[in-house]
Amino acid sequence: MIRIYSEHITNRLRYIVNHLFAMVLNTDYQFVESIDDAHIIYGTQRKGNAFLIIPNGLLSETDVRDFKITDIDFWQDQPIFFTQKEGDFPFDIFAASFYLVSRYEEYLPSEKDVHGRYKSDNSLAYKNGFLTKPMVDIWANMLLEKLRTRFSDITSTPPCYRFLSTIDVDNVYLYRHAGLFQNIWKLLKSIRNKNLFLNQLTVIFHLKEDPYFTFPKIEKWHQQLGLKTHYFLHVGPWGKIDRRCFCVKNNIRRILKVIGISSDVGIHISHRGAFDTVQQAKEKRILEAITQQTITQNRFHYLRFRLPDSYQNLLKLGIKEDYSMGYADRLGFRASTSFPFYFYDLKKDQSTELLVHSLPIMDVVLRKRLQLNQQEAIDEVKKIVQHIRQINGECVILWHNQNLSYIENWEDWEIVYKAILKIAK
Repeated sequence: MIRIYSEHITNRLRYIVNHLFAMVLNTDYQFVESIDDAHIIYGTQRKGNAFLIIPNGLLSETDVRDFKITDIDFWQDQPIFFTQKEGDFPFDIFAASFYLVSRYEEYLPSEKDVHGRYKSDNSLAYKNGFLTKPMVDIWANMLLEKLRTRFSDITSTPPCYRFLSTIDVDNVYLYRHAGLFQNIWKLLKSIRNKNLFLNQLTVIFHLKEDPYFTFPKIEKWHQQLGLKTHYFLHVGPWGKIDRRCFCVKNNIRRILKVIGISSDVGIHISHRGAFDTVQQAKEKRILEAITQQTITQNRFHYLRFRLPDSYQNLLKLGIKEDYSMGYADRLGFRASTSFPFYFYDLKKDQSTELLVHSLPIMDVVLRKRLQLNQQEAIDEVKKIVQHIRQINGECVILWHNQNLSYIENWEDWEIVYKAILKIAK
């Protein structure tokens, strides 16, 4: 049991201490009233042999200030900020971790991309080269090592590494149930490619399985490795970006027959519904009616969300877990932690019950955004998985069912996906 003393125990301090010790380190802790009983003093007054961490001040505030972090130092080859010259730790680990995990910087004025998303280029982690490291988790383990060196009565049980393969189902089919006009248009586009043209015809006339319906082989691979799959299903309206097929009910029921009860099903809130609470509620009702399940998990299509509004809306919808915390153009840890964390609403200055899962790895980022070949993609994933294994964190990957097909030159990437499963499981 790690005992912590602070003169000012705020919501922010309680939140980040719980994440670091309970979630990341799997270690018991408690706040104590007497400074004489503490292993850690979070303050300016040194007492006995207690480990002193000097507060930066951020955790005593209740609002969101527009400020820039410009000074990044290094300690034991790791980047740090909110540095302190006094104390037994060279920086305020609690404030620095809170800044990253709460996504404080995403509340500040910044240029958004064409989809209204926070840009990875603006993040402190990307600018300072630690986006692909779960920096908060690394810091937490460094702190634990220091505490163990000083106090023989501190014990902990390392958390268990966890791997989650998640599948986004933007489209169940490419050709089937796509609608007459869409299929005519696709046939006209492929008429110069004899193989593609004939393949489309055989699928339309049910002589061959649709290329996007890859669920049987996904389930086969996962069962062979003892993995449970998380599927996020798109049931939003058809649009320029939300190009799902018609006959949604029948399509999803066919998926459910394949995946059975061994997989988790969540909603894939549409691009159109990302900032529309009425549309989100409608999509959730549709999916619940089809699946006959209460839907409690979400991932936003295109990872299109903004804080705090999007997460506040999820809570109102009864969503308990979100899997959108990643960037659509880069690998890495958007919140600088690999462990699930509870969304902290900075506008209300309080923790919530929405559990957020980090998303460091995505298929489209590997192939289209970074333009890696198959071996380069595998090598990059290995690096990230290694970081996560070192701190026994949670590794979440995102793949699309359609990107395990032979369409749009994805056929060679089946090898990559299967390799990642073996590397990360």
